[in-house]
Amino acid sequence: MFKPATERPVPPKRKLPRSFKDLTPSKHFNPRTFFQELVWKAWLTPRTGQQRRPVFPKLKRRQVAITWIGHASFLIQFNDLNVLIDPNFANWLFLLKRIKRSGLRIRDLPPIDLVLLTHAHFDHFHKPTLRRLPHPKIGVMPWGVGDLAQNLGFSRIIELDWWESFSKRDWKVTLTPSEHWGAGAPPNARWA
Repeated sequence: MFKPATERPVPPKRKLPRSFKDLTPSKHFNPRTFFQELVWKAWLTPRTGQQRRPVFPKLKRRQVAITWIGHASFLIQFNDLNVLIDPNFANWLFLLKRIKRSGLRIRDLPPIDLVLLTHAHFDHFHKPTLRRLPHPKIGVMPWGVGDLAQNLGFSRIIELDWWESFSKRDWKVTLTPSEHWGAGAPPNARWA
């Protein structure tokens, strides 16, 4: 049958999930064994790793140093700027045990100028860690997350929409969308 050019095809209706399993991104995830595999085994596994006092390099202009703290937490250092991404120094997240200690302690961080928060999942946006960070600092996060960051010690909160930028002096941060599975949540942030 011929359709006029102005008529658009109707997109298929989205099915509502019938179970938690319908929200999972892959076939290997099984909600029935979630507690056994992630929670119980972690409780029985001894925590490993040692936290060491870092020796940060003296950086020259146009040099960068990246320190992986653990999970999604990074310290990025430039000669005149220290940036923390998704800081999380917790040993426990509710029932989930951190198997490897974070690579360094909060007290060993250099002064932090900027904190980038990619999204509001508790393993990336850890309020107790954010409260313990040295002040003052600027928090940059996706639009709509700023309310959660109130009273966490930020001297300034910047919320960005996708592709928006924030700049100060000679540096600039741009929020770009990225896919991160989170039970059907919209895409989260990636920093450029």
